[in-house]
Amino acid sequence: MKILLKELINLPISLIFLITNLLYLLLPKNLSEIANYKNILIHRTGGFGNQIFANDIIRYSKKKYLYILLFDPTRYNKYVSKVFNINHIYLPTCYGKKLSYNFRIGEYEGSLNSLNFYIIKLILKYILSKNVLELESFYKIFEKENKEIIKKINFNRKDFKIFKKYVDIYFYKVISKQLQNPKLNSENLKKIQNKLKIKNIKINKICSVYLRKKYSTNSDESNNIRNGSPKDAYKKMFEYLIKKKFTIFLVGDTIFNFNEIKKFKKKVIDYRIAQMQKDIFQIYALTENNIFISEPGGAQFFGLYSKKSFGINYFPIGFKPPFNKILYKDVIDKKGKLIKSKMKKNIFWKYNISSLGLKAEPNTSIQFLNLVKKNIN
Repeated sequence: MKILLKELINLPISLIFLITNLLYLLLPKNLSEIANYKNILIHRTGGFGNQIFANDIIRYSKKKYLYILLFDPTRYNKYVSKVFNINHIYLPTCYGKKLSYNFRIGEYEGSLNSLNFYIIKLILKYILSKNVLELESFYKIFEKENKEIIKKINFNRKDFKIFKKYVDIYFYKVISKQLQNPKLNSENLKKIQNKLKIKNIKINKICSVYLRKKYSTNSDESNNIRNGSPKDAYKKMFEYLIKKKFTIFLVGDTIFNFNEIKKFKKKVIDYRIAQMQKDIFQIYALTENNIFISEPGGAQFFGLYSKKSFGINYFPIGFKPPFNKILYKDVIDKKGKLIKSKMKKNIFWKYNISSLGLKAEPNTSIQFLNLVKKNIN
């Protein structure tokens, strides 16, 4: 009954967004943008990671694409296409608090109506005669146009291996032919830097830390198993980085409350301490740093462009982007003992390990501390 009531509310809201979006697309600047492209990528499913990933793959693609995002403010960041310098049109389809994953109303992934998507796709494809792609077909084309690269990759030498070919190709392209780093424009950078200086926040030596916590009883194991450690486990790592004169920019999900961060006396900064909008603060932190420490969530792809990148609490075993160092979660059996290396190979790239009687344990305070002690210099 609740689901039915929610969808009855979603439908008229979605219709309002549709009318607004169609009027917006009729603006001369948008019609001109659409006219300049044969290929249009419509992004409607998948979260922040897919938003980053899709925009960057466009830069490495042989074809040119206009990127149209059906914008969910609770999941997507409005600055992503700008920092990758991708021509784009963002069309909002629901209401909700920015980057919160809280209650939404309208049309979004998981809602039963897709009014905006189907009408806009129909217009682009059948009236404007455009080649309209969704993410999966876009990724397949990227893989197909680069199929020869897979044969050339020496995974041992390049030191990465993922479980999807198009991701392997993407990583290979990034580390072999790196394009300009994603970056905010000079006007936004200056505004942010001036605001940080006014608040006496040092910006000369930054370590950005991305934490992930998205527990949900409705999520599958692949989602919950990638969450991070208890919050106390990060504190010794933070203290060591501060001792080494780093200012920590904390992004991702809200793990620490405001008072807990305030105790670090402006050595650990999040958007609340900086008194900025969450979306622009996070993009600044993810693109302007000396060191990037990331859990396996959406923002991890920015680490490919940082001077040094470290993965923590990584899972599944075998997932290995080309970072400087990766800490995987420990996997234990029913008796609470660490599994042997030989058994680890049997669970490479597998999320569903509970069915095998196994459990993934998050990284510990000591593991975090040893990582930064051995690798940040």
